[in-house]
Amino acid sequence: MKIVIFLIALCLPLLGLSAFDIRNGWEPEIRAAAFYPSSKKFRKIYHEWDADYQIEISKSICYGFSGWMNGAWIAERGRSKGDIKNSSRIHIVPISFGAKYSYQFATSWKVYAGMGACYTFLRMKDHSPFVNNHLHKSSWGGVAKTGIQFYWKSLFFDLFADYLYQPFHFSNTSKVKRDNVNVGGYKLGLGIGFSL
Repeated sequence: MKIVIFLIALCLPLLGLSAFDIRNGWEPEIRAAAFYPSSKKFRKIYHEWDADYQIEISKSICYGFSGWMNGAWIAERGRSKGDIKNSSRIHIVPISFGAKYSYQFATSWKVYAGMGACYTFLRMKDHSPFVNNHLHKSSWGGVAKTGIQFYWKSLFFDLFADYLYQPFHFSNTSKVKRDNVNVGGYKLGLGIGFSL
């Protein structure tokens, strides 16, 4: 049922608009970012900065508004807290979608800001006797995004800053109490794409 709701919500910006032209206004983009986790606990176990790889596609709708969809991937190794430093590995795969507004302030330059929903898949592998060794979870969250784009012919370059809010509840997954953690954070990066 969640998948059906997700697909309907994803398609809403693309349906029922007379100004919508299916052939034009697409902007596929590949992006790479430095990811700074919001959670201090997350930063202690893993690193303060991680690599974040993304694919994003947006579609112009009307009056500067666009719908967008983004897939990202973060993978990191770390060490658990406490006297015994057990190794841990985490994979975070957020799939997000939403809307943004762009403003062209010069011939080749645009700024934009947007918001959206996110559904994140989390996979953890811990080498510790106190927690489940393999953990697979998924949860809804939110994302806010802003950036500046420079256009050259059909190419564009995107300097962006995103914030991902992604809470996960771990209280029932171990033999010891685990706190709830926001595995989201700040993303600063650069993308390259082309306009169709």
